[in-house]
Amino acid sequence: MMLKTQAQKMKALLSLLLSAMLVLTSLTPFSSTAHADRVVYQPHENVTPGYTGPLTWTNYSVPFSLEVPQNEMTYPFFIDIDSQDNVYTTKLSASMTDSAGRPKGKIEKISKDTLQVEDISFDQTFNNPVGIAVDAAGNIYVSDNSNFNLALNHNDNIPNVAKIYKLPVGTEEWEDITHGVNMQYAMGIAVDAEGNVYAVDSQYIVEDDEVPVNHIWKLEPNSDTWTTLPGSDAVLNNPLDIAVDGAGNVFVSDMPASGFMSQTSIYKLPAGQETWLNVTPVSNGMNDMFITMGIHVDPFDNLVVVDFMKSRVLKLPYEMSADHWEELPYVTREQSMIMDVAVDHSGYTYGVNLTGFNIVRLMAAIVYDSNGSTTGMPVVDSTAYFPGETALVLGNTTNMTKTGHYFSGWNTMPDGTGTSYLPDDSITMTESVTLYAVWSQQPTVPTPTPVNLASLKLDAGSYSLPIGATHQTVVTAVYSDQSELQLSSGVEFSSSNTNVAEVNESGQVLALASGTTVITAVYGGQQAQAVVTVPVIAPVPDPDPVVPTPAPAPAPVNDTPGSTNNTTPVNPVNSGVKIIVDGVEQEQLATAKKDIINGQSVTKILVDTQKVMDKLARENNKQLIIPVSGDSPSVVGQLSGNLIQAMEDKGTEIQMVTDRGSYALPASQIQISKIAEQMGRSIKLEDIQVQIEIKEASKENTAQVEAAAQAGGFASIVQPIDFKVSASSGSDVVEINQFESYVTRSIALPDDVRQDNITTGVVLTSDGSLHHVPTMVIEQNGKRYAVINSLSNSTYSVIYNPDEMPDTAGHWANAAVNDMASRLIVTGVSETEFRPNASVTRAEFVAMVLRGLGIQGAAYTNAFTDITADAWYAQTVQAGMNYGLISGYADGSFQPQALISRQEATVVLSRAAAIAELGTAMDEDKAELLLSTFTDGNETAGWARMKLAEAIDLGLIQGRGSRLDVSASLTRAEAAVLVRRMLQAADLINS
Repeated sequence: MMLKTQAQKMKALLSLLLSAMLVLTSLTPFSSTAHADRVVYQPHENVTPGYTGPLTWTNYSVPFSLEVPQNEMTYPFFIDIDSQDNVYTTKLSASMTDSAGRPKGKIEKISKDTLQVEDISFDQTFNNPVGIAVDAAGNIYVSDNSNFNLALNHNDNIPNVAKIYKLPVGTEEWEDITHGVNMQYAMGIAVDAEGNVYAVDSQYIVEDDEVPVNHIWKLEPNSDTWTTLPGSDAVLNNPLDIAVDGAGNVFVSDMPASGFMSQTSIYKLPAGQETWLNVTPVSNGMNDMFITMGIHVDPFDNLVVVDFMKSRVLKLPYEMSADHWEELPYVTREQSMIMDVAVDHSGYTYGVNLTGFNIVRLMAAIVYDSNGSTTGMPVVDSTAYFPGETALVLGNTTNMTKTGHYFSGWNTMPDGTGTSYLPDDSITMTESVTLYAVWSQQPTVPTPTPVNLASLKLDAGSYSLPIGATHQTVVTAVYSDQSELQLSSGVEFSSSNTNVAEVNESGQVLALASGTTVITAVYGGQQAQAVVTVPVIAPVPDPDPVVPTPAPAPAPVNDTPGSTNNTTPVNPVNSGVKIIVDGVEQEQLATAKKDIINGQSVTKILVDTQKVMDKLARENNKQLIIPVSGDSPSVVGQLSGNLIQAMEDKGTEIQMVTDRGSYALPASQIQISKIAEQMGRSIKLEDIQVQIEIKEASKENTAQVEAAAQAGGFASIVQPIDFKVSASSGSDVVEINQFESYVTRSIALPDDVRQDNITTGVVLTSDGSLHHVPTMVIEQNGKRYAVINSLSNSTYSVIYNPDEMPDTAGHWANAAVNDMASRLIVTGVSETEFRPNASVTRAEFVAMVLRGLGIQGAAYTNAFTDITADAWYAQTVQAGMNYGLISGYADGSFQPQALISRQEATVVLSRAAAIAELGTAMDEDKAELLLSTFTDGNETAGWARMKLAEAIDLGLIQGRGSRLDVSASLTRAEAAVLVRRMLQAADLINS
């Protein structure tokens, strides 16, 4: 174990690195300075190793070990490489001290061929050596500081003494070349082939009321006078490291006054000029924040930096601008913090690793993944491979085990679908390779050919889940002989974002907050995943609400294409608003204005097409949220047609969020290309404007809702809301009212309405009646919302309708029948009778299913020979056929009045489940297994077998005891239960 004083000193060292931004030098030797009287400088031709893919940080020097004697503990800090590819490093100590009690560092050389480590400090006492540089002739330069404690702890009043030392080639005596210049903290150091030495002098300690004073010093050959580079003190905040290319261009890494964990800047002073240029890599928010410690110009005049937190290496080719940075691909064996970087003449990249406190190098390696083992340490191969070298695959050398399984080799994919390898197989190393342990399930009975677990699959690859709703994950194991088995135990579940949704040990997912998470199921070394989206429900506060400013009323303006209504601009000057992209607030992507249209205040959000399209192209965003708070009764989001097309191509969802409600609309549901065809083939997408609107329903629609509610004997408990999507170009306007799959919207419920006084959401139909739409009531942050899934746009409200059927009291289906009746899905045969045990006709069951799904009737097209247009069920049957729920008989009839069998009803229900995005994988073997659990499973008709098996697998049908009774008639109670069970399984209504 490390002694307490050691641990404290190591902690202080790391604190120094992370909190005080001890970012230091990586240098560029091997360059030549260009002068005005010489030909244009030509950089050295690039050389790269012969790898073809990602590499891994591998050990070049021995990693830190607690077994090293305390008085010998030192840690590499910064590195450079000479013309023979020997590596030089400054090293700090947390244990050794000089005669004054200060830390005693040292300088080491690692020989290229033998990797022999040599202490070249000789008789010079270094305290805190920082930067190091080696020139083309082999002279070594080091910056040293006597007291970094002053930088770390302001209560240490011992002043720092900064020195620059030189070790002439072939000697063992260091020369002090500081020449009396008073440096505050000597940081990075560089030297060019002309012998000019550059040193970073950072103030490092800046009080709140001080302006930092920093210098970049330059010492010319045969001179004892240091001069400063022009403009450095005005541009730099916390300069850290320096590098110079062959043309004499100077590069400096700099951090802002806010300190560590802030975006690092890279500045360039072109040769012979006095103006510094910012060449920092472009950053896209915290996930891509660029923080670098050391910078380096490689032998080929490329600027090379390393991202400290991600260990990624970035390269800026010679004389390229800031948008030409390239990233080297790599695979981490472990989480590394790479502080400094350097490149040798063969193109190999080296770094200082603060995880192992050693020098590492990017090379090809084999990384072994235990892939869910239950005991034993992962297999580790520390070998680094040059391009084309042959590696032999290891076996299970650490005796890993997995309960119920045996080790059967390795595979390049965790699910075993990649290339398989056995121990001692050979691999030609052209890149790093990750091999996953293959765990084969122990057979219960020995067989000549063992059956291995090949993969897992889930009931759904992606789905949307409202806040407060649950979803039962169904996991199926797929074996190498193509057999399948639904798993009931032994599966490990996890959620990638537990703030969005949690998953318990049985696989039940609970939605907690808006966002996206990935649910992973792991079994037998295999895994399967489902992407779960939780739509935004609660309005997101707008930090910059649009406030109308008084203005004289101008002449009427026609604001809406195709409309003759007068519009009075209230706030003619657009103001910037924030929208949210993939959970991150974005500035300057939209503007807003408020108008008065027909006497009603309208807030319009105009999304910047080009900026959002550029962001989509870079980041492949999946969610764009337009939040608007305030009391505006109408909120409109406006997006161009070409932006809608780009979002459709990326699979992006648009969300409008207001205080009254929200609207989650996948861009693909707008079908912008079809709209363009309707408007005319010559129209351009950029000339189309799509408007998504959430507003208080008009007085006329509100009155219709109230009248329909009164006629039905129930109460509307919210102000009705209009959800509208339209597309316009000039005078052409297309209303988008129908969607191919469910679109989610929510309505905020009044605070004074109790939970038991909320029944369901309803939609106002064209004939003035109210129609059920699948609705869940959820609570978020103390406020309730009705989450509605619908296939259309219209006016929506929420009702209270406690309906109880007297003749179902005491019946096994009493709760389901009353719930379905309250939701307007089923009706009684009279005001007092439901007749739960009576049989259901084919037309009645289709009507129940469609009402449950929220699908309205469609204009009848004489699809069947035995249905006339004036029959009550004509439009219902037509809608069922349009959505693929039903089909007729061979003679062209539908037989609407015939009783529906349990087999027929289950097929319709299984098709309805697909509309509700509730699906399951099915093949003949699995269907046979599921049907065989019932004594009459083999009596199922061939046309119904697969759908019946799907319904059994989804838990929609459970049989009558041990029988399916497929030929028996379905009862009204069973019909209500089946529809309710399907809606609950799809998380469309509350359980």
